[in-house]
Amino acid sequence: MLESHVATRIGWLSQGVVLAIRWRLPTEMDEQAMQFGIFGGAQAGSACRGAITGQGFHDFIDFNVEAEALGYRSTFLVEHHFTGWHQVSAPMTLLTWLAARTRTLRLGTAVMVLPWHNPVILAEQAATLDLMSGGRLDFGVGKGCRHS
Repeated sequence: MLESHVATRIGWLSQGVVLAIRWRLPTEMDEQAMQFGIFGGAQAGSACRGAITGQGFHDFIDFNVEAEALGYRSTFLVEHHFTGWHQVSAPMTLLTWLAARTRTLRLGTAVMVLPWHNPVILAEQAATLDLMSGGRLDFGVGKGCRHS
C-alpha cells in the first residue's frame, strides 16, 4: 500500500478572507485524482481602503500565485466590457503577467469574445502566451452575450 502524505496550508486572500486547503501529495496511483481550479474575474478596484487604482489586478495576481502554491491546477479569467463588475477588458494581458509569476498553473480564457477582436492578432497573442507559458494556455473563445 502506498503511503499518502498530507499537507495543510493557509493563505490570505485580498479581501481579508482566509483560505485553507488540505491535500495529499500525488502518488503513482493518482493519475485520475480530482483537480481544482479557479473561475472568475478581476477588477481594477480593491477592497482595501485607500488602495491605488489597479490594486485589484495586483490582488488577483497575488491570489492566483497563492492558489498555485496551495495546489490549484488552473485559473480561468472572464472578459467583460462596460459591465462594472469584475471587469477585465484585456484578459490576455493579465494572463501574460500571471504566466510570468507562476510555473504550473494552467491559464484559461472563458471566453475571449471574438466579435470584439481581430482574429489574426488574437490568435497570435494566444500562441505567444502559450509558448511563453510553456504550453499552459487553455484558450476559450465565444460570440459573447449581452442582455438588454
